[in-house]
Amino acid sequence: MDSNLPDLDPADARPLNQQIAAALRTSIESGGLAPGARVPGENTLMARYGVSRWTAREALATLANAGLITKVPKVGTFVHSQLRLERRSRRVDPEAPRARYQQVADRLRESIERGDYPPGEALPSQPELARRYGLDQTGIGRAISVLRNAGLVRVEKDGAFVQEIPTARRVRRIPYVPGRGSTFAAEMRQLRLDPKTDLVHSAVVEAPPDIAERLGIEADLRVLMRQRHMYASGRPVQLATSYIPLEIAGGPETADPDTNPATLYERLAARGHRAAHVTEEIEVRRPTDDEAEFLAIPDGHPVLEVARLTHDQHGRAIDVAINILSGYHWRLVYEWDEGKEVTGG
Repeated sequence: MDSNLPDLDPADARPLNQQIAAALRTSIESGGLAPGARVPGENTLMARYGVSRWTAREALATLANAGLITKVPKVGTFVHSQLRLERRSRRVDPEAPRARYQQVADRLRESIERGDYPPGEALPSQPELARRYGLDQTGIGRAISVLRNAGLVRVEKDGAFVQEIPTARRVRRIPYVPGRGSTFAAEMRQLRLDPKTDLVHSAVVEAPPDIAERLGIEADLRVLMRQRHMYASGRPVQLATSYIPLEIAGGPETADPDTNPATLYERLAARGHRAAHVTEEIEVRRPTDDEAEFLAIPDGHPVLEVARLTHDQHGRAIDVAINILSGYHWRLVYEWDEGKEVTGG
């Protein structure tokens, strides 16, 4: 049985348990290990690959967690008997109108969406994928680039990994009511991620020219500026910077302690400036170097800049908030009820 297991690639930088799991997965997907077949045990894997028992056990656990194998107490471990895997040839069709690397990208996308490669797991190495699909490594590299550009994987020096952060929905209701719609924390918890927001800088500064223009004030007038870094289960996902004219805020204490926009609007309302009209302007653009570094955005990936301008009941601009989000991790959703008047283009 162990002679049917493929060799490991010496150039593969992944941990050995991941390499062994990928080798077994390849045998299962190719039909070498059919549904119901006995899977090589820990001792066999230890002898075949010269690894420790812990490494062999972790490799099998990876497959079990993916639903590919099942353990029968006191009997052994077997390929799941109900497993329905694609049995057609893994090799791409050179006669198909779709380019071969795109066919590979399609199949890998299907595997990711099916859960064969869960979030955070490495895809097989490029040499392994080249053998599986009968394509050279240049073509495999182009297929990986398709997945990266679609936001499905991130590429690091030791391989391609399925993105941990799924697409989040950012919901806004029209007409806009401050405090309604989805909050960042709610958006993340809906995805079963742990939200965290750090206030990294809060200060009274002169309004930058573009912010002064949005607020309708002189460029040298002072504003209360807050910069926040936002995380989902420890991974950075959003930058948020807000500017409030100091005359409106009254002082830095308005934003202390740090809070979400809804509570901040309540504090401004207590000072006589009730949020009454909100405009959001959305732009897709290239990230700055600092934005790309914080959000870990690969080259060529865009960001969404969502600029929210809030006016009070007297028509005076009281807040500008600039939110920067990865273009492939967020979906902007705008909702309104039938019968409500909606204006704008």
